[in-house]
Amino acid sequence: MDFRIADTFTDSLAKLTGEEQKAVKTTAFDLQLNPANPGMSLHKLDKARDKHFWSVRVSSDIRLIVHKSDASLLLCYVDHHDPAYEWANRRKLETHPKTGAAQWVEIRERVEEVRVPYSSGDADLPAEASEASLELATGGKPQVTQPTTGTDPYSHPDAQRRFRVMNDVEELERALEFPWEKWTIFLYPAQRQWVERDYSGPARVSGSAGTGKTIVALHRAVFLARSHPESRVLLVTFSDTLANALLTKLRRLISNEPRLAERLEVHAMNAIGERLYEQQFGRPHIASSEAVKRTMKAAASNEKTGQKFSLNFLLTEWEELVDAWQLDSWGAYRDVKRLGRKTRLPERASAFHSRVQNRGFGNGSCRCLALGTQQGRRRSP
Repeated sequence: MDFRIADTFTDSLAKLTGEEQKAVKTTAFDLQLNPANPGMSLHKLDKARDKHFWSVRVSSDIRLIVHKSDASLLLCYVDHHDPAYEWANRRKLETHPKTGAAQWVEIRERVEEVRVPYSSGDADLPAEASEASLELATGGKPQVTQPTTGTDPYSHPDAQRRFRVMNDVEELERALEFPWEKWTIFLYPAQRQWVERDYSGPARVSGSAGTGKTIVALHRAVFLARSHPESRVLLVTFSDTLANALLTKLRRLISNEPRLAERLEVHAMNAIGERLYEQQFGRPHIASSEAVKRTMKAAASNEKTGQKFSLNFLLTEWEELVDAWQLDSWGAYRDVKRLGRKTRLPERASAFHSRVQNRGFGNGSCRCLALGTQQGRRRSP
């Protein structure tokens, strides 16, 4: 018998108190270990439209709604007695007539048309529809999932967004430990494909904001660590703040596998660069932001440059283009792609560029030359 968990269950579990959640988790573990346990207080919901709905008594007032058949047991919802029963009475688990995917259907006795002003925030699309809309809005072409009528309704990619088989106690433990972090359990099919794919070399996963690139990176790091038990895996990002946030999520993802954490590291790129440099040459001396600002201000104040741009503009040009891309000549600065930055220094201001170079900021080695070192850090764009 397959033991499954629905995202509606993890959502409802997160709304309970800490003590109530503990009781629910204990009941869930017992159900997974022995669904036919005679000690379980299962009650069939005769009034429910779906005849496979059962209630499991967690405490005097908490009820766990499960969908039970000969082939599977699905954790569906948990709440106090009356709200839990009301949830079950309004829903059925059905197979989509066209796609063949398992889905929840909400039953309404009466539908009345009420005219209200439309707001884009009122939309509540399924995840697959939201992704397709986002892909269209950003100029892409949504992937069309082929129907799987006649096969297992839970195997359809759309169903895998909402229902997941718990293969062992450890996997269920992760799902119940952090119910609000659904990304730890419910990877979308397209995401799972990128996570588990066998690449022949470097690969890049791109997408607009909110499409789950960070989720894929986290799961990919864990997948590699599990697949290669003798190797270490490094996950790098652009800032210390984001690296710390990813490390927290990673710990939750592998909370019951402490040995795996010994082979996984998360760092910011600049931290890794400085560490590698120190191993070869000793502690690097990086010019501070204030030192860069003073040097830029002194160069800009020279009347010979003839430039009229603000200090803030010059600093952002330095940080986002010259330093980021290691530009060491006027031609390189002129030809670099200016994503999101339309205004550039005119060619007559090249004297300003030369003055900055002479102060040690633009000769291809980066900002730490201002303090006289031989090697600097290269920022990632």
